[in-house]
Amino acid sequence: MRLYEYEGKKLFAKYGLRSPNGVFLPAERNGDISPEAVRKAVENLGNTFPLVLKAQVLSGGRGKRGFVRVVSDFAELMSGIREMLFSCDDPTFSGFLIERHVPHGEEFYLSVTYDGVERCPVILFSPHGGVDVEGRGDVERFPVDMVGGPPDWFFHRFDRYRDGLGDVARDLYRVFLEEDAELVEVNPLVFGDDERPVCLDAKVVLDDEAFFRHPDWPDPLREMSPVEREARKRGLALVELGGNIGVIANGAGLTMATMDMIYDMGGQPGTFLDLGGTDDPRRVEDAVKLMLMTGMDAVLVNIFGGMTKTDTVARGIKNALVERKDESPPMVVRLDGNYNSPPEDILAPLGIDVIRDMEEAVKRAVELAGKLRDGGGGR
Repeated sequence: MRLYEYEGKKLFAKYGLRSPNGVFLPAERNGDISPEAVRKAVENLGNTFPLVLKAQVLSGGRGKRGFVRVVSDFAELMSGIREMLFSCDDPTFSGFLIERHVPHGEEFYLSVTYDGVERCPVILFSPHGGVDVEGRGDVERFPVDMVGGPPDWFFHRFDRYRDGLGDVARDLYRVFLEEDAELVEVNPLVFGDDERPVCLDAKVVLDDEAFFRHPDWPDPLREMSPVEREARKRGLALVELGGNIGVIANGAGLTMATMDMIYDMGGQPGTFLDLGGTDDPRRVEDAVKLMLMTGMDAVLVNIFGGMTKTDTVARGIKNALVERKDESPPMVVRLDGNYNSPPEDILAPLGIDVIRDMEEAVKRAVELAGKLRDGGGGR
């Protein structure tokens, strides 16, 4: 789960990490921000300019998109808000953070993440923070021993660049460990007029699986679409992509192979749902109903029956479709494997043919979605 910048800075404050004084203005129901709320925020910041206006979104690259700017007076602040509201089509937009501007010189980059290859946390540091830090080629990596823990001198190595960087690195590492984070990042990290470090930005990604240990965390489902949230509540793995062919399969391997084959045949795989192993037709029914909510042009069900019997899937499909009052997208069903009753007999009254061959089923789905390339595809 990603935190908004204002949430990350609030978390940093628990560990003594400083950020500029700021006020978060949540967007109203219509997505707007009232001038009265903006004026009150400016008053809370001492009625002094310049200020920094930042759109609160969960995606990166805000500076390049014009979502971060320094404003010199109230009129410029309101103009910036209106322009950002007009141009921001990010579905994660939640409001604006207005902060005191911090004059500074040097900019540093510090982050803590987990290295899956080395199987340990790693601290990343660059003496040159800001935009495009990854492309400068001077980011250093410092693996951390999780068993014995980092010795005190480990963090002091950063002080050779600027006194105080070691303390920031130590505090960030505490945030990473104690808050069950996957990533904690400050870019840029600067030093204010008082020579103390200030976090001008805060990027925090938390491990969703640790939610039960942190009742104060925001809702981990907020980044998901309504359909994805509903799937998570029902224990189903559903992800919405940009294509127009929905896929319901059982098992990650078969799901990925199905989507690859769709692409090879010239189609565009869209929402996919991994049914997993089940012998409950109600679970299959839930899966089909959720898929039908995603607006796909065609739906491909590809199940190899082992623990999940093919007639169980057929009954679930039938139960989901007979309740539909509106027109459903065309559905291609490939079922092969174990069954107690022939799935063909269950789906035939609905006009659905059960296909045994996977390649034939994928080709049929691509044709129905109107995306089959001339000659049969290929990348």
